[in-house]
Amino acid sequence: MKLQSNYLNPFQPFPEREFDNRGKDRPRSAIENNLSRSVFSALANTDSPAVLAAFLQALVQQHGSSKLQGRMKAFAERITDMSKVEFGLQTWPVHALGLESSKKVLIGISSSHQRTSWTHNQRKAPMNPQPDAWIYVPGQMLLVFEWKNDEHPLDATQMSAYAHLLELLTENDNVHNAAPGKCLDSAEQAEKVREACKDLVLDLPWDVVAKALEDIHGEDRGSWLCRKAAEYVRWHIRPPYEGVQTILAWLNGLDTSDRRYHLRTLVNKMGEELKKSADLPGIGITFAKDRSEKWDLRHGAGSAVFVKLMRGGEFLQRDLLGRKVDAVLWFQFTENESHRIGLEYYIQASGSHTSGQGDLVAAWNIASSRHLACAEPFEEKMKKLIDQVPPNSQMIVSAVSFNGKKQTWQGGGVSTKPESPQVTPQEALEFLRQRHNELWCFPRVEDASEIKEAAAQVRKPAISLLTPLDADELGSCGRDGPALQKCLQDALDIIV
Repeated sequence: MKLQSNYLNPFQPFPEREFDNRGKDRPRSAIENNLSRSVFSALANTDSPAVLAAFLQALVQQHGSSKLQGRMKAFAERITDMSKVEFGLQTWPVHALGLESSKKVLIGISSSHQRTSWTHNQRKAPMNPQPDAWIYVPGQMLLVFEWKNDEHPLDATQMSAYAHLLELLTENDNVHNAAPGKCLDSAEQAEKVREACKDLVLDLPWDVVAKALEDIHGEDRGSWLCRKAAEYVRWHIRPPYEGVQTILAWLNGLDTSDRRYHLRTLVNKMGEELKKSADLPGIGITFAKDRSEKWDLRHGAGSAVFVKLMRGGEFLQRDLLGRKVDAVLWFQFTENESHRIGLEYYIQASGSHTSGQGDLVAAWNIASSRHLACAEPFEEKMKKLIDQVPPNSQMIVSAVSFNGKKQTWQGGGVSTKPESPQVTPQEALEFLRQRHNELWCFPRVEDASEIKEAAAQVRKPAISLLTPLDADELGSCGRDGPALQKCLQDALDIIV
């Protein structure tokens, strides 16, 4: 094989973080470059024609028009000698342009999610064309690749420009083609370009590329590199929502900002599935919404994402430690499949504060006594609770302080230290007892000037009851909304 770029060396990656000419961080651009590099460095460093042929055939297994499928399969059959195959990255294969158009294919790899249209104004027609990659077999075939990361679809301005430069389209085809440095005028023009390219441009999602690499079996160097490339691609692409099992699989990884961002996308899709089936009599569980009428997805409290559950416009609640508490569905990244999705109930202990009127010192110290008197009944309720929760439940004990300068529990207080890790209910009770003085703190004062400092030390405990949901049962729901409704309802029914 002939390598036309240093970056086709598998040990020479682009940097994972990249900066533009203004010093702005552009990590997704670097990742886009590395996605194309990982695929091509694997293909370009194989000695086996069968590896490249299998990859090309897999791309059109279920995608592309019948004409494109036939052309790509014919190309694959012509690959018999890897020494004659040329690979290039981020250059224009000028020496190959004289090949007749029937031996050329433009391949676009883009978002696994936005598959219904191309944009028209996200890329300008190139002054100096530079596709992401190409494969050339002299006299036999030229494949030109344009890659987007998994967040973006193809752009019609760019694809039309490349199709005209490759002479797949000509002026006689009367297809919109923006002048260099310009964009197409409208989404309507973009759709006409897309339609005109259906037998000329192979439009594929990243998921197809990853699967094509994964399905290359063998013990040779090329097969091994393809499997490694597939691992890298899988890490950076965003799988489309195919049911709760997609979320369970996505949660098997590190909790990074990129992965959390896509988790929110998947959970939003789950919310839509629940909404569609919410008219079922007596069930109808949905996610809570925020002020903008979007699903109120939040993060924190040990979860990558959590959302409150509702039915009929009201929050789903349970009695816990003598109070009504909201049911929360949580999602967290972990290798342990049985702890990726679950239900949470969060409750703060009762506490005391002053009204800020009358004799400030006397009022403060009375509130201190009332506050500390709340500890014993709270711990007694905890003892009874741990015998009622599901056996796989976990708890987190945390401390809560006054919220703001008002020296009250207004707004529910603010979480602070100490805080336990996720522990068994019995261990949570022991933590509550062992850290009693820190969790139940309300210092007495002798002078009003001491109140501000004392207020900063006031604490009361809070309990999070976490119950993981059965991963197998969740995964078996697929995209069956009623089955997901029943799975959640069954879980709600067995808690407390």
